[in-house]
Amino acid sequence: MYLHARLLLLIVTSAITGADIPYYVPQITTKPILGKLTSSSFVLEQPQCIFQQYKTSLVWLVVALNRVIPQLSYTQLSNPANISSFETNGFYHTLPVFGGDYPCADTSGQLSAMIYVGSDVNCSNPLFCNGPVPSRGTYRVRFVVLNGTVMETGTRWSEVITMHIAINSSTIKTEPKRPSSGMIVIITILASLLFILLVCLIAAVSLGSKDVWWFKNIKFKEKKEPAVSVDKDSFYRTHPMYSVHNRKPYITMTKDVEEYTVT
Repeated sequence: MYLHARLLLLIVTSAITGADIPYYVPQITTKPILGKLTSSSFVLEQPQCIFQQYKTSLVWLVVALNRVIPQLSYTQLSNPANISSFETNGFYHTLPVFGGDYPCADTSGQLSAMIYVGSDVNCSNPLFCNGPVPSRGTYRVRFVVLNGTVMETGTRWSEVITMHIAINSSTIKTEPKRPSSGMIVIITILASLLFILLVCLIAAVSLGSKDVWWFKNIKFKEKKEPAVSVDKDSFYRTHPMYSVHNRKPYITMTKDVEEYTVT
């Protein structure tokens, strides 16, 4: 009974795995890496555990121009096309891998979990080279499972992949760009305004310094009131009442008469 349960579970798992292939959509990796999309290459997410039912069949990646996809037939997809035929066909097959070699778990953060399309510059396999994407434009890709020249199944086409446009280094101008006539006029006006502002600032400072200088001269040249001189025998009286109450007696003596006169 236990053996039958395991066999049933295996059959169900295989059926589910096989059913996943027609619904799988290839996509550019979402991992934070540099150069995931350039003018001649791109990086795809590696399919996870969907080709286990086809361990001995070859899984090919088809790279095609977006405009030729509606015309691609079952026969064309079933017969691997070399990258050298791209100029004629508008598509090619590359990266053949046995279905059993695709892992069932993403080794997160490692390069093996991604597929580099267009990375083989020297083409170690001339027949089906994973060379740089032949031309600029918009592409779409899909995986197909081939048994000889028979396509057993395949994934959906990816979303449109637009290659970056590279700039020829010889066309890049390294010398400083000359300002336009409009920019020259603006710079001249701003310079004139700055000069006027500077003149006004100098004039304001000069006038302010002159006012301070005149104020100091007036202050130092101000006439001082003469000081009140007071004899040693006289008193400064500010009020008559003060003189009455504060008057000191003055005693005089005559030479022959011994009498005192009080004044």
